[in-house]
Amino acid sequence: MHQRLLIVFAWAVIAAMAVFTRFTDLPERPIHADEATGARILAQRLEESAYTFDPTHFHGPLLTAAAVPVARLRGETGWRDLTEATIRIVPALAGSLLVLTPLLLVRWTGHTGALAGALLLASSPLLAYYSRMFIHEMLLALAALLAMAALLHHVKQPGRQSAFLAGLGIGLMWTAKETFVITLLAWGIAFVPAAMAYWGPAWQSRLRERVPTIGWLLAGIILTSLLLYTDFFRNPGGALHSIKTFLVYETVAGHEKPFTYYAQLLLWPKIQAGVLWWEGLIGLMALAAVFLHGRRQGNPERRSIVIFLGVSTAVHFIIYSLISYKTPWLMVVPWTHACLLAGCLMADLSKMRKSFRYAGIGGLALVAALQLHQTLQANGRFAQNTRNPYAYVPTTRDAARLGDWLITLDATIQPQSVEPIAVIGNAYWPLPWYLRKFSSIGYWPQAGEFLKDQPLAIILPGHFETVADLLDDTHTALPRGLRQDTPIMVHIRNDLWKQWMEAPEE
Repeated sequence: MHQRLLIVFAWAVIAAMAVFTRFTDLPERPIHADEATGARILAQRLEESAYTFDPTHFHGPLLTAAAVPVARLRGETGWRDLTEATIRIVPALAGSLLVLTPLLLVRWTGHTGALAGALLLASSPLLAYYSRMFIHEMLLALAALLAMAALLHHVKQPGRQSAFLAGLGIGLMWTAKETFVITLLAWGIAFVPAAMAYWGPAWQSRLRERVPTIGWLLAGIILTSLLLYTDFFRNPGGALHSIKTFLVYETVAGHEKPFTYYAQLLLWPKIQAGVLWWEGLIGLMALAAVFLHGRRQGNPERRSIVIFLGVSTAVHFIIYSLISYKTPWLMVVPWTHACLLAGCLMADLSKMRKSFRYAGIGGLALVAALQLHQTLQANGRFAQNTRNPYAYVPTTRDAARLGDWLITLDATIQPQSVEPIAVIGNAYWPLPWYLRKFSSIGYWPQAGEFLKDQPLAIILPGHFETVADLLDDTHTALPRGLRQDTPIMVHIRNDLWKQWMEAPEE
């Protein structure tokens, strides 16, 4: 009884850590460009009660579908109403639930291994940071671990229910993001050596015994993907587009990076802004788990899951490293596998000598403390600082303040107005998020004479000189920042600027 209470208490502490690191000050970080585009899709679903999947951009429908009821419960019904806190609740909740998924793997990892894996998932700065962004990765990772658990249960004891649940999980992965196929490929490659370790020479015949239930697996996949991609059959064409996306999806230029990018991000230590950014100890623990469990005979379940997680983690890393398009959040799914694998190192802790046991607990605590320190720094003072390796093309606080300042300016110069607002240039997201309170905004790729009559114009790089020459006599220019690599120029018509400057201070 004492041991059971201790296990329950440990899970409660880890869950509390996950919730704290995912939800504390959730709306404080300026919204990322990718979050803003996702929020626009969410607003369309709220306002039009309809959804059409775009196979060329923006990934699957699961993220916005899950956010719709959250927004409605919070009384936010459209683009102007949405808030940072509301849109980030779904990924934060998914990131918190992700930490509890090792509970489903206790049969393979033991309670100690599951707790260790959960602690590493909870404290990982990569996983915590991207649980606080309205992007697809955390839902994809949660669906992946749920699907993995169902598949493992099906391998051990095949049945319709486990096959169908695994299919539902894979279907959710499909509706989250098209990169789920990389995970399925990694699992497929890892399954063969894991099955050989689990079943021995009879692995092929044992696998054939599970073929009759494959229809239930496919049923779960098809049902989930059809419901979400067709918007619950309101848009039947979405089913075809969900397949078409693998052929026509367009990546955005500017994210090409070398093969070693992910290894440097996670495994290579670096000191920036006085913080040691390094999750490499998880990698070392994972390697040690493979050496301890994967290379020796023993518990076949333990050995098979270590081999499965080890191979699938390696395959994930290799495939993503070979693809030139790279962003740090693409490592979320592979890193969940690495954390689970590292946790397996502690699986037999209770069977070790007392000195080794204490050393193992102390080492795990040290790793978690190091990670938690990075997480608090990444989510706090360095949340949008480029010295934080997870802050990828962050939005500046200057941009976050711009919308509120324009609202104040508009109220001050009444009965005149800053509208219509002209935005000149491309790649202007997340600017529409901070201008969403205004109703008259135009976006043009090029400047023109029409700007001279505009009350306010926001200019992106590539057009500064042209617009400066055009508006030199009519507008006052104010430099601002949009993203960490993107300055902008705000041009306010001179009569409005004069009125603003002469307004009495409150």
